[in-house]
Amino acid sequence: MKRIVVFFIVLSFITGVLNTSSAHYGAKYEPPDGKTIHGLGWHGASQDAYMEMMPDTLQPLIFQMMKDIPGISGRGGLTVTNLLAAFRAENINQRTQFVEWSFHFRDDGVVIDREFADTREYDGYIDTVAIALREYGRPVFIRPGLEMNGNWNGYHPYIFPRAYRKFVEGLRRRGVDNFATVWCYEPDAAADFADSTDRGGWKWYPGDDVVDWFGLDPFDADHFDPAGPDSIDRGGQWVLTKKGKSEKFLSFAEAREKSVYLNELSARHVWITPHDEEVDSTHGEVDWNYWFAPFFEFMENHPNIKGFNYINLDWTQIGRWETWGDARLEINEYIRDMWIKEIS
Repeated sequence: MKRIVVFFIVLSFITGVLNTSSAHYGAKYEPPDGKTIHGLGWHGASQDAYMEMMPDTLQPLIFQMMKDIPGISGRGGLTVTNLLAAFRAENINQRTQFVEWSFHFRDDGVVIDREFADTREYDGYIDTVAIALREYGRPVFIRPGLEMNGNWNGYHPYIFPRAYRKFVEGLRRRGVDNFATVWCYEPDAAADFADSTDRGGWKWYPGDDVVDWFGLDPFDADHFDPAGPDSIDRGGQWVLTKKGKSEKFLSFAEAREKSVYLNELSARHVWITPHDEEVDSTHGEVDWNYWFAPFFEFMENHPNIKGFNYINLDWTQIGRWETWGDARLEINEYIRDMWIKEIS
């Protein structure tokens, strides 16, 4: 396994890693000082379009995939075969690129963090994952539960951390070590991620020993814009803004000495203007200054952010997210060229 890890780090100098400000905590698969992983969010067709847009020398290092535990029985559920098929997807270069796997604890759409943590009903799926990872043999980032305390996911405080821990410790007991874990937050959720009981039990945090990286999912500009306030006066009480929640989470990561991965990043509510509707790059420049320029400034301000996955998706084509707009970079020449320049 040591040889595989070294292979990963060597490749990081070649493609998919950017020169950035320096911060280093020694997380598993963390790139060297002053380097940040350039990754690509989920959805195959949008991933293909992104790769076509980028020069060969700037191809992403990480590809994100989604597959739940145990998943949907009508689609076969989680098996060694379909997990390996996802790891070995045709659009991923198996020599130079790697996988981040994000999953929910869900059985046919029903949240099962409690059952996973407290019963043996789903223990067989830890075996399934262990067998697949062992056969795959290459490094994988794993993000259990996606955004842990987002009410849209339905997980349970004090229980979710036990499900997360059981999964990670289960893989380790089975002798699997070619993975790094990510514990993730989205700033539309409550800022209770660092809460604990008087006895030290964490409400959402699984613990330093089973969390390799912290993850953050910023979508809207007000999740990260450095020009925005961290808190506002609401009826005589100061409350955190969404940007303030991101900053608090990043401070928590720094206090735990954890590097941060932006697992899901997409220009939500920007509605990037297509080429044929553009006028002298005016719309593209406005969109860039509204979302993209603040994002890269945010990255510079936080050198402990050591990786990001951009989701290059037209959200209008997905029913429940159609109001999020079109976030594809390739549809606007100004934004496409500026993005490539910044990545370069």
